[in-house]
Amino acid sequence: MKSRTSTAGILLLTAGAILAIGLAGCSLFGEKGTVTISLTDAPIDVASVKEVNITVSEIQYNLSTGGADNWRTFTDFQGPRTINLLSKTDGVAEVLGALALPAGQYNQIRFMLDAPEDGTSVTAKPSSYILFTDDSWAALFIPSADKTGFKAVNAFQVPVNGNVSITADFDLRRSIRTTGRHSATTYLMRPTLRLVVENEAGRITGKGANLPVGQTVAVFAYADGTYTAAEATPPAADSTSTTQFAGTVTSATLKLDAASGEWRYVLAFLAAGTYDLVVASCDPATETWYTVKGCIPDVVVSAGQATAADFDWNTIPAALP
Repeated sequence: MKSRTSTAGILLLTAGAILAIGLAGCSLFGEKGTVTISLTDAPIDVASVKEVNITVSEIQYNLSTGGADNWRTFTDFQGPRTINLLSKTDGVAEVLGALALPAGQYNQIRFMLDAPEDGTSVTAKPSSYILFTDDSWAALFIPSADKTGFKAVNAFQVPVNGNVSITADFDLRRSIRTTGRHSATTYLMRPTLRLVVENEAGRITGKGANLPVGQTVAVFAYADGTYTAAEATPPAADSTSTTQFAGTVTSATLKLDAASGEWRYVLAFLAAGTYDLVVASCDPATETWYTVKGCIPDVVVSAGQATAADFDWNTIPAALP
């Protein structure tokens, strides 16, 4: 693997659930097309968490080409919609709707969320919240989301009388962090949202053999050559970073396939290109930081195809420093 340096109220989401579309070209004679918008997620490795629910109240797009505040609302979005992001992993996505737009090129979209603002007091379960395995809950605070929203950026073309499908990929592993400000534990979401044009994307699938017993094993996908050993270092206690592996494109946890008895993973909605896969494990009982085991370098993804990347825990090449 190469080592180059790369990286309450109505809430505007940026990957905890907001899409913002910026128009970069004109509509052709006022004709329209449709954009099908979906949400997916990379998992969170906290054994005590059963659901992470967000409520999308509105989706907006931006008509400016220069970043001006010219947001418009998709009037045909049927909201509010509450979505458990943990049920949308391993290539599963929630379709939010096929929404009409003037034909042309767009660069951004954003979501409005119904969620408590950071610093507010919450006594009843809000519309966006975390549910634990013992059925207790905690409010999911999303700071400063009522003014600028959470934006997903990637150029896509809306064809005349046609449809383009785009998926916003939440990454809960990187988006949620905890503090002790409002209660014993407060959950803050600073969403990390990745926007993917589906017909330009592929996926990586794989199996893991001889995995360590009782450990959670995860695979972190990096753009070719961007991983460094510093990515595996846990953040300091006073850091604003939410996680290790902050530079990942996406990630997946290996799960046991009941039919085959094999441990499998899926890295979905990846733009065509070359990726390095970092394999790591942690103890789910203590929910501590990951320890890197090794790396699968130079995995090539092509649009519309699945690339296999199997590994054996005992023989996987060591990750480069």
